[in-house]
Amino acid sequence: MKLLFANLIDNFDMWYKRKFELYPDKHIKFLTFLTAVILVVFGIFGLRPTIVSLNQKNKYKTDLIKVRSGLENNTNWLNEENQNYESVKPYLQNVQNAIPNKPDLQNYLSAFVNISSKNGYIVKNFKQNQGLGGEITLNIDMTGHKSEFYSLVKDIQALNRITHIQSAELYNDSESGVKLLLKIFVLEKK
Repeated sequence: MKLLFANLIDNFDMWYKRKFELYPDKHIKFLTFLTAVILVVFGIFGLRPTIVSLNQKNKYKTDLIKVRSGLENNTNWLNEENQNYESVKPYLQNVQNAIPNKPDLQNYLSAFVNISSKNGYIVKNFKQNQGLGGEITLNIDMTGHKSEFYSLVKDIQALNRITHIQSAELYNDSESGVKLLLKIFVLEKK
């Protein structure tokens, strides 16, 4: 085996000397060809993976820059909204009183009856209907003197809870009174 390998090397050495060393222009062409082959092999197996890797890293970097920009925009938006919330925060209790999260009709009707009796009216009949969204419609029939009607409406409007008087009908049958159609509101959470 060693002899075969030694013969191959000797044969290649003699062939090389005979073909290339004796003829310098062939020697230059052979070395140029060998250099070109080495450069092509290096380009295929060395540079191509590096270029592909650089392109992937560049794309990843671009994606990270986009994500960072989006996160900065979201952070700025959250900071602005937080500032808006902090500026509104002192008034939230007023909104909660005006439009509560729960119907809380018992407290509302208690305040309404107090206002009515203060103005000389007595609540005879009361009906409640759930409207669309956060609306509650109240049909209230009261007896009392017409002369106090304006102050009754004024006191209803002064309640902490937002009250929309849709209609008011004064009547004077066997006893005088008023029929009110009111709307109150409940803040619905979405």
